Amino acid sequence: MGGMHMLMPSTSRRDQTLASGSGRGWWCRGAVGVGRLVVLGCVGASPLAACGQTALAYDLVDLGIANTESTFAGSGPVINESGVVVYGDPVGLAVWRQGVIEYVPDSSDGSFAMDISDRGDIVGQSREGAPLAWIDGEAVDLDSIVPQRVTLVTAVNEKGEFLVQTIEAKSYFVQGGLAIQIGGDEDRVLAEGLNDSGFVVGRFYTGSGDFMPFLWSGDHAIPLFRSEGGASAISQAGVVCGSRTVQFPETQAFLFAGGEIEFAEPIPGADMNAPLAVGDDGVAVGVVRLDGGGFRAAIWRNGQGAHLQGLIRNDPGWVLEQASDLNARGQIVGIAVEPDTGTPHAVLLNPWKRPRLSQQHP
Repeated sequence: MGGMHMLMPSTSRRDQTLASGSGRGWWCRGAVGVGRLVVLGCVGASPLAACGQTALAYDLVDLGIANTESTFAGSGPVINESGVVVYGDPVGLAVWRQGVIEYVPDSSDGSFAMDISDRGDIVGQSREGAPLAWIDGEAVDLDSIVPQRVTLVTAVNEKGEFLVQTIEAKSYFVQGGLAIQIGGDEDRVLAEGLNDSGFVVGRFYTGSGDFMPFLWSGDHAIPLFRSEGGASAISQAGVVCGSRTVQFPETQAFLFAGGEIEFAEPIPGADMNAPLAVGDDGVAVGVVRLDGGGFRAAIWRNGQGAHLQGLIRNDPGWVLEQASDLNARGQIVGIAVEPDTGTPHAVLLNPWKRPRLSQQHP
């Protein structure tokens, strides 16, 4: 592992290959290959083809009052495959397990979560200005591992490996106490998502004023497309979600799977469309910004996006402002706000499926 190098695919081919167009010299075609652009529609036998197998509706569970840091897109509640939820509240970094809340030691108001693994490792911020990697039941001394000041820990996997971003817009993949820089010394890279296979996604700065999405593993990486955007998450099966800028401030959601890109049409009435998490089935959740102002939680499936608010069966009248994470059970976590007071709540959306009719007659 180490620095990366760039191999620019030809842009004259009719099937647009995935290239960055930056010419900076640090991208290389890796084991993941170079794919083909596809707009809308699920593709062949890729994970996108399964994205219709999701809940018809959801039941909302109020986990408790969240702090203001948890209302920012990307820093809301996170959930693992066991249904354990972590979020920042006015006391500290809350860990919710089946209705019981505990707190990460030495955390306080100003905390927020970025990721949680099934074994209980947590990354995020333990208090204002204090990045946290809680691995194997204790806080990692980031200053002793990473050569630059860490500003944020963004993701963790089941091996205890995690991603950090630094004050100089560098990113590192931390593995067994060793910090591996993603990109070269002159590159600005923001690593956002990580899976158990060690694949990393995020954004890199092209040098022309734009950020573009990338997929990285070891010393190999590919840019996912040639326009401005960023990748926010990657599933265990390698499905990637993120957004690209269409015309500022309008952004468009995308999924990458099986070497192909799918772009979803923007949700009507929303200029910013930003998936934050994605499952192996190609279902993504995130946030959209309304044309008239304000944010709403959204879900993307079958190449289409929709507001999550209308899928809640027991809607308490709160505004569901973001969906920040989901798991393989179909559970979704996010932030809902009381419209009269502005009080934010961490919420869990449990999937509800219409009961099957019995074949037996009384």
